[in-house]
Amino acid sequence: MSSIRLFFVTILFAFIASGCQSLTPTPQSDALDNIQPVSETDTNPLVPVPGEKSMKGYELYSWQKDSQWYFSILIGTNREKTLEEIQASAASMSGMDELRSVLEVIPAGEYLTWLSKESLAFPPTEIIAEVQGICEKQGLELGIAQ
Repeated sequence: MSSIRLFFVTILFAFIASGCQSLTPTPQSDALDNIQPVSETDTNPLVPVPGEKSMKGYELYSWQKDSQWYFSILIGTNREKTLEEIQASAASMSGMDELRSVLEVIPAGEYLTWLSKESLAFPPTEIIAEVQGICEKQGLELGIAQ
């Protein structure tokens, strides 16, 4: 009787072990090789989608080129953005009119942090005051990290 019991316990264990194995995901080492970087012609996944909230707020950047002020607003993340991401054509806006149109589609209550880094700059106080006014009117919380 004990040999029959041992036989059934062994079969039961084999079924359990094989069932656990089939639920274990198989590694797909080449899956990461298929991920392509975002090019200048693609849409930028860091650019805000009109009306959508961001879990980590938004980041505003500014820089001057040929006497024109440029801006970009990117979705907040836990990592520092590269200059290429910030100044990508899919993310950049020239002048206050374009910036205003993007700020006006961000939902009220969202947090916007104005950051700078090497090769970027904050505009004159008049432009900063204008951005602050737009954010206040839109109900956005603006933090400036100067």
